[in-house]
Amino acid sequence: MHGPDGALALANLTIFGHPGDLLILLGGHGAGKSALLRTVAGLARPEAGTVRLDGADLSALGPHARAARGIAYVGDGGRVVEPLSVQDNLLLGAWRRRDRRAVHTDLSEWLHRFPVLAGMSRRRAGDLEAAERVAVALGRAWIAGPRVLLVDEPFTGLDGEARAGVAGALRAACDAGRVVICAVHEPDDASIASRVNVLSNGRLVFSGSPGALATAGAAALLE
Repeated sequence: MHGPDGALALANLTIFGHPGDLLILLGGHGAGKSALLRTVAGLARPEAGTVRLDGADLSALGPHARAARGIAYVGDGGRVVEPLSVQDNLLLGAWRRRDRRAVHTDLSEWLHRFPVLAGMSRRRAGDLEAAERVAVALGRAWIAGPRVLLVDEPFTGLDGEARAGVAGALRAACDAGRVVICAVHEPDDASIASRVNVLSNGRLVFSGSPGALATAGAAALLE
């Protein structure tokens, strides 16, 4: 896969996960983290390679078809539909669900997890601060009930309390049996992972536990 400047964005790269795994993609700007997430979500088309879910090849499917198969994508910055309310943004995630009672159970659970949102459910999403936008974007994906949750840079610009809330939500998704693949650029954010995958110039240079990453030296791998 090539980037907009013609340079190779991803090459010879294999990432896999099992239900309950929290996979961290760690790397600096231009490492290929976002390109990989967008490729799995169907928002970018690779020149070669495959995306498989339970053995089924999804490579020919577009993003909406992949979403219907259970792949949810949360872009960087916590993108929201600004004119809509917080609650309506959250409920957008339920577009393919028919179990309305379960949807509202999931909504209540998310508002309990991020109580700040409960007090502003009717507030215009475009008026939210950064941490609140991330919580809404993640909640929208949570309510979709995905099997695979792709999250791009959810910790950027957040304070300690907000970071802890996001980390807890990602762990909860794994506890519910989902595969979570999360891109970060700070080694400290990799501590929540089941497995850390370090990318550099579109290539996988390390894959292992957070402890193994600390032994290998994250700084050296990220140079």
